[in-house]
Amino acid sequence: MSTAGPDFRVALPVAKAAVAAGVHLCDIAADGPALQKVLALDARAKQANVSIVTGIGHVPGISNLLMQYAANQLDKATDLQLCMWWDLSRDRAALFGNPEDMKRTGRINASWQQVLAWVSGRIRTYRGGRLVAVDPFENPHEVRLPGGAAVTAIPIGSTEPLTLPRRNRGLKSVSVLMAILPRQLNDLLRERAREIAGGQSDPAKATVALLDAIAADPDRWLKGPVRAPSDFGMMASANGIKDRRKVRTSCWPAGPWESTVGPLTVAALRILHGKVRDRGVLPPEAAFEPLRFLEEAARAGPGRPGPGRLLNESREPLK
Repeated sequence: MSTAGPDFRVALPVAKAAVAAGVHLCDIAADGPALQKVLALDARAKQANVSIVTGIGHVPGISNLLMQYAANQLDKATDLQLCMWWDLSRDRAALFGNPEDMKRTGRINASWQQVLAWVSGRIRTYRGGRLVAVDPFENPHEVRLPGGAAVTAIPIGSTEPLTLPRRNRGLKSVSVLMAILPRQLNDLLRERAREIAGGQSDPAKATVALLDAIAADPDRWLKGPVRAPSDFGMMASANGIKDRRKVRTSCWPAGPWESTVGPLTVAALRILHGKVRDRGVLPPEAAFEPLRFLEEAARAGPGRPGPGRLLNESREPLK
């Protein structure tokens, strides 16, 4: 099991090591360009008789399976979208880590490095039935969330647009969108991302600079209205055909059970118990049936689902 990071540096060497050692692997790797290189190991992994379940955390991981579940509710899915929102307002400042400690130890927060890599330069997403490169900050989307709130979200260079079209033939688009809240944090994120894209910085240096700026003026960056739901942080939608009608089906967690811990744990246990029989490089949607896996992952994670449904769902007609 690998939770090492940043993903753009370690996903490929970890996968190569697993193949060389002849051992199965579960990895939370979230970087699109790195995943393309890991997918190229598929034949070698099969020859070594190992299963490499890659991107089995929160995003990717739960995200893939929510999107696949939404697609499964339709007779034919044409467009898949996931929107996640990350509330970093002052009462959650502990998520940042201490930039002074990072500078002193050289251990730079790997999650923030990956977030910055997700939005630096031109990232690959799936549009018009093919992978295309876009500038995230020039492609904002207004997304209406359950409860009526709306967020502005940008596409990121995660792995779902690379893997879901392989399993769902006929898709025209697959996108993963991220909203950082409060909204003004996007200005700071854009500045650091463009420094990386322009060669003036790298993800590690940009992470420290971003966290330094927040720590120096938290009132500026962390105060402001956050109207997104607080008891869950993602929603998947699928457009397509159901009973000969164009519809959009959406699903989202019915409670705060999302985590990286749950899906990673359940994936490893399933491999150990012989329930994953396919060999090669397997993204989550290729290895697991969505709803049953998510139910197990919710029970194994720190949040625990409440009584009743695991997911809330909606369906609306499209013109």
